[in-house]
Amino acid sequence: MRDSLGDYYDPLGIHLEDPYPFYTRARREKPIFFSSALDAWVVTRLADVRKVLRDGKTYGSSNALRPFSPLSPGVFEELAKGYPECPLFITMDGEPHRRRRTQAAAGFSAERVEAATPYITERAEGLIPELADAGPADFMAGYANRLPVDVICHLMGFAESDFTMIGDDTRRAAALPIGHRFQSEEEEIEAARSWVRVQGLMGRYVTDRRAEPRDDIMSEIVAAYAAAHPRPRGRAGRHHLLDHSARSHHHLGAAG
Repeated sequence: MRDSLGDYYDPLGIHLEDPYPFYTRARREKPIFFSSALDAWVVTRLADVRKVLRDGKTYGSSNALRPFSPLSPGVFEELAKGYPECPLFITMDGEPHRRRRTQAAAGFSAERVEAATPYITERAEGLIPELADAGPADFMAGYANRLPVDVICHLMGFAESDFTMIGDDTRRAAALPIGHRFQSEEEEIEAARSWVRVQGLMGRYVTDRRAEPRDDIMSEIVAAYAAAHPRPRGRAGRHHLLDHSARSHHHLGAAG
């Protein structure tokens, strides 16, 4: 018999579709509890969440992304076909995080985002007829996921023909580190293949922007990273640059 909220909490099971009644109960009975399923503390009140996020000395991000259970060997065999492992700035703390975040945020100025407003409006309105014409449809898949991915891809400077592939592959790949409960080993391996595939695509974009910069955020990210690492050496240095860019877009895409 489960004798605590932490033991009862099942984020990828009974609480996946509608966790809000459970969160209401938790805020009332035990607003901070340890989840055995997550092997982590769960904070449910907004005021407490703000305290955690603002206290970088007590709390860290280094363990923020991890699978619920060990990934199969086949996943690592597929990932080995891509670029070498590189720390993500969202799992870094302190100065290393600030330094990497500055590079990743290059180009995301208010002016550039403002200039994209007509495209954002046009895309937001353009997706509505597509959703309506489809009859019964999944709002998340058909609109809420597509819109931010398309906008981010547009801002970055990707070709429109690659938008769908980038959105689909980054979404599948994001399942690896965020605790997705895979239904089969093949689903895990396909997520790894998706990540390697999108790495290759973004690597080609990065190589192109290094040779011929354009007026897009991708070019500014590449330039910012190159300025911070002016003498990347050989294969490892080049892969580090490409992996940084690809992983940044991966998490932007997954956020959609």
